[in-house]
Amino acid sequence: MKNRGLSKKLNSLFGIGLLIIILLLINVGGRFYFFRLDLTSDHRYSLHPATQKQLEELKDIAFFRVYLDGDLPAGFQRLRNSIMETLQEMTVYGGDNIQFELINPTESGDSDKIQDIYRELSEQGLKYTNLYATEGEVNTEQIIFPGAILSYNEREYPIQFLRSNIGSTPEEMLNNSIQQIEFELSSAIRKATNRVKSPIAVVIGEGYTQPIYLQSLLKSLLEFYEVDTISINGKVDALDNYDAVIIPGPNRPIPSKDKYLLDQFIMHGGKTLWFVDGVEVRKDSLFALGTTLSLANEADLTDMLFKYGVRVNSDLIMDLQALPIPVVTGMMGDQPRQDMFPWFYYPLQFSPDNHPINQDLDAVATQFVSSLDTLKNDISKTPLLMTSEKSKLVNAPTRVSLNILRFPPDERQYSKGRIINGVLLEGEFQSAFKNRISPEISENPIFKYKEKSAPNKMIVFSSSSLVKNEVDTLRQKYFDLGYYKYTRTVYANKELVMNAVNYLMDDSGLINARSKKFKIRLLDRPEITRNRRTLQAMNTFIPVVLISLLALIAALLRRNRYRIQ
Repeated sequence: MKNRGLSKKLNSLFGIGLLIIILLLINVGGRFYFFRLDLTSDHRYSLHPATQKQLEELKDIAFFRVYLDGDLPAGFQRLRNSIMETLQEMTVYGGDNIQFELINPTESGDSDKIQDIYRELSEQGLKYTNLYATEGEVNTEQIIFPGAILSYNEREYPIQFLRSNIGSTPEEMLNNSIQQIEFELSSAIRKATNRVKSPIAVVIGEGYTQPIYLQSLLKSLLEFYEVDTISINGKVDALDNYDAVIIPGPNRPIPSKDKYLLDQFIMHGGKTLWFVDGVEVRKDSLFALGTTLSLANEADLTDMLFKYGVRVNSDLIMDLQALPIPVVTGMMGDQPRQDMFPWFYYPLQFSPDNHPINQDLDAVATQFVSSLDTLKNDISKTPLLMTSEKSKLVNAPTRVSLNILRFPPDERQYSKGRIINGVLLEGEFQSAFKNRISPEISENPIFKYKEKSAPNKMIVFSSSSLVKNEVDTLRQKYFDLGYYKYTRTVYANKELVMNAVNYLMDDSGLINARSKKFKIRLLDRPEITRNRRTLQAMNTFIPVVLISLLALIAALLRRNRYRIQ
């Protein structure tokens, strides 16, 4: 019996010793190799393969300074922790080339130093957020910079993590921001490392959108691509050096030779992004006189786009979900009084959220939009932008008048449903000039004529307003794409356009990282407030009770075991 008891003790000691050795080995191994087994269904803790490849190809140190340390509300702590987890995950693939530091801008406690830091961060491109909190009867304000600065090759790049979506609750905004951390970080790395940029042409000149209204677009494109503004003017080699062409708001007949060159650009694999108005409306006449006549656009692209599988119609969409405009409703003393009314020709649109291009986008501001029809052929069509259910169509020519705002709309007329005005086309396109040109051209090697493209893609939007920025003519400055001056709100136009370009250019890393989605369970704040004391008591006492219960069970089992012996 004595030997048997000794043997049991030795076995127990051996088991405990083996467990300690295993734990020590795991601990030591963890110091040299970081890993995480991601068992979540949405792979929220895994980087996209394109991001992994990007990190593995880093040639120098990418150093991130994250300005989210300190005493933060719970939601921002969650954002900070997610950022640090993502950066830690990036070190697995980037190794020593990914380094980061967590900084508290208010650590010094010196108000002058803190203000200097705030000013410096703002000058570097970071935006701050004011947080207001109420504890009992005390109101407090806190300034937070939910961003980071990437240093790479002696250059610095700002990263903004907080995504302020219109109409979203603070919890939803933080949720969206957490989902986009990988996109923001990989996007910044791409800006820093992208030495050879793909070339893109933006067509300008007589009959196209004036360059002053394209400045925000051009600035955004230049972060990722080599961008030129060009006029085709029948030059055979005008498009030869570009991977993609953007056609913004043509409003005059495009010469047949230019159309042929665009067509053959597509046939040879070039990507195109079209912003084509179905109807031309003179806004200066409308707001000066209160009325104007809208006419069908004369760009003469119907036959060409029809061949590719889409038609921009000569009509105007009216939508009850619309941007407001100021209207004089009377006088206040000797000054006119203005009130804001929804202008049904300015649809405020939410994307169908059915593709990485439009996933999780905020509202998009549009003006004088036409409908699109997609045609039955072998080309795949994906709607990217649609109106609300409360919409209707008005065919051109038609008179557009501010007088409609004098009376409430008849909602029964707005029953057209969701109208498509943006579409992605993918497939093998037939040339719009098939059977239309002479053998002298089709067989001439100079023109490199092709009747059918390899698998290709293009995107068509039926409003040039999507790509135009507001302009302050007095100060000679332009606003960010999507900014609407009457509400001083920035809508998601730039995000939509940039996503469209990224997709056309096969920037899968950017588009897939941006489309990463997972569900974060949000707390029921009213329920927490009502049952705060109960929840606090449960969180305090239940763990103690459970541990005590486990200890009691262990003691009883031990007593029974010794009784048996």
